[in-house]
Formats: sequence, C-alpha cells, structure tokens
Amino acid sequence: MIRRRSFALILTIVFSLNSSVALASTSVDEKKEQQKVNESKIGKLNEENGNLQKEKNSVEKELEGLTTSIMEKTNVINEKDKNIKNIEDNVSVLQNKVSSIESELSELKNSIESKEKEYEEKEELLGERLRAIYKSNIYNQLVVVLIESENFSDLITTFTNIRKMVTYDKSLMDETENLKKELQQSEEKLKSDKSDLDNKKLELNSSKESLMNEKKKLESAREELKLMENKKEAKNNSLSTSQKQIQSQIYELEVMNDSIQKEINNIINTANNGSNGGQVTPSTGGWIYPVNDSITSPFGYRTHPVTGEQKLHTGTDFGSAMGTPVKAVKDGKVIFAGVNAGYGNCVIIDHGGGIQTLYAHNSELNVSEGQTVKQGQVVSKVGSTGMSTGPHLHLEFRVNGDFKDPMSYLK
Repeated sequence: MIRRRSFALILTIVFSLNSSVALASTSVDEKKEQQKVNESKIGKLNEENGNLQKEKNSVEKELEGLTTSIMEKTNVINEKDKNIKNIEDNVSVLQNKVSSIESELSELKNSIESKEKEYEEKEELLGERLRAIYKSNIYNQLVVVLIESENFSDLITTFTNIRKMVTYDKSLMDETENLKKELQQSEEKLKSDKSDLDNKKLELNSSKESLMNEKKKLESAREELKLMENKKEAKNNSLSTSQKQIQSQIYELEVMNDSIQKEINNIINTANNGSNGGQVTPSTGGWIYPVNDSITSPFGYRTHPVTGEQKLHTGTDFGSAMGTPVKAVKDGKVIFAGVNAGYGNCVIIDHGGGIQTLYAHNSELNVSEGQTVKQGQVVSKVGSTGMSTGPHLHLEFRVNGDFKDPMSYLK
C-alpha cells in the first residue's frame, strides 16, 4: 500500500513538472487528502499518547506515594513489634520475680506454720506445768522442798532452778513469738511486692494489648495500601501497553513518512538531473534567514520531542510565532507545495546547482508547484502541522540529496 501511494505521488509530481497539469491536479489532490488523513491520525495518536503519558505520570506519582506510605507503616509496625517484644521481655522478668516471691512466700508460710506449732507446743508445756503447780498444794510443796533440802543453800538453789526453768520456757515462747512476727512481716512485705509486680504485669499486658491493636490496624491499613498499589501497578502496566500500541502505530506512520520522504528525495534528484522540463539556473548572491527569530533546535542528532527516539535532526528549528511569514532564502523554483504527514504543510524550493531548501510545519502555503520565487518572497506562514510540538519553522538544506546544516549557508 505504501509503495503504491508513494509511486502515485512520484507520478503525480513528475507529471506536474512536465506540465501535465490537468491529470496531476486530481492525483495530487487525492494524495494530499490521504496525507491530511495520515497527519490527522498522527496528531490524534500523539495527543492520545500525551494523555496516556500524563495519566501514567499521575499513576506513577500515586504509586510513589503509596510505596512511601507502605514503607512508613511497615516501619511503624516494626517499631510496634520491638515495643511488644520489650514488654514481653519485661513481663517475663516480672514473672520470674513473682515466681521467686511466691517460692519465698511458700517457704515463709511453712516456717510460720512450724513456729506456730512450736509456740503452741511450748505454750501447752508451760500451761501443763502451771496447772500442775496450781492443782498441787503449794504449801505442801514448799514443806517438801524444805524437808528435802539439806541446808538453806539447797533450798535457794532449788527455788532458783524452778524460777530459771519457768523463765526459760517463757523466753522460748517470747522468742518463738517474735520470730513468728518477723516471718509474718516478711510475708506481708513479699505479698506487697508481689502485688506491685502483678500490677506492673497488668499495666504491661494492657500496653501490649493496646500495641497489638494498633499493630493490627496498621497491618490492615498496609494491606489496603498494597491492594491499591497492585491496582495502580496493573493500571500503569495497562497504560504502558496502550502506549506501546500507540507508539507502534506512530512508527508505522513514520515508516510511511520515510517512504514519502524518499519519494521527495527522488523528486529533488529528478530536479537536479534536469528532468523537470528545464534545469534551474543557480542563483547568485548570499542566503538570507527565512525568519528573524532565534534557533530552538539546531541541526544534528537529538532526542525527538514527539517519539522520544535518538535520531538525526535534519534541519534547523526557529522559534517563530504562529502565522509568522516565511521567506525564500534565495531565488528558485517551487518543486513541491503540499502536505506531508511528518512535515505537515511544506514547501521545497530548487535553487539550482543541486541545492534545495525545505520549509516545514506551516499553517498555510503561499506558493504552488512550478512557481518561480525570488529571495525574500513569502512562501508560507509558520504553523504546527505534521509531527510538531508547537508553532515553529523547520528549515532543511539538501545538497545533491544529502542533508546539510542550514547554518553553514545562512551567514
């Protein structure tokens, strides 16, 4: 299809250059119409690709935000885990202390019970002695002691021994009672310590439970963010796929444009070989600037502003406003004035001597094919047709079919 269209374009332009105007006019109009369709398709595809890129940038920005939020929540969760672990360690330490206190309490309880039993036994023994003395006739007992005592010294000794025995029993009971009280005091202190530790355990367990609840909420929020992240990634992948499809379509149209470009080169070569019904006589004098505006993109390799590919920029771009008049850089003959998908509305002028100039992306054309123009004559007006990102003039110089830097001539 591309070859048939390109071949038709060659025939149309060659026939027009050979003055077969009536036949060429219809063919050129049809080809221009097809080129306008292609140009419209490329424009829509570029617009769609641009919209997809904007949406993709937005999605990627959201993804960055989601990833950051997920990381932040993960860090907080990890911090909660550390706090929970610390609490569990503290609870474990407290539990060990409680267990130790409970063991001491058990031993104290046994000691207290033992002392109570000992006290009761001594109390019972002392009671029995006192009851025995009470039941017996104290005077008779004294008479017996007096009779049995050999002398007064024995009597004193006997009474002293009785007193010592009673005092000793009483001291043992007092000692046992005091020890029991000390043990009970120790027991109370241990119980108080155990109560404090139990309260601390309750506080820590309460803090742990609170942290666990916070952690669960954070994990739930993180899962929601991950679900959103997965959806955004799927959306981003879908956008990337759509972009690839659009870029593939743009590439196919560019292939068509390249084919048309080759045909334009053939037209130029035909003009250079004198097949246009009379070779153009090279004009004398210097070359002038087509517009009085600054250069926005020079001749040479660059990243294409539309396709993003690294390729040769075959001309020089001037940052002119929409509708700025474009002048012929030198005398010559118009060998093409029409639409090209890549160049949009463009004009090619043959200056003789194998040199042609091309003016692209125009909003309107002011000359026609076969017309002779003078240096400084307005041939078109600046626009943004074809593969363009905004109003500007794209100027090309071709010498014997090869691209040359326009600034080597415009001095």
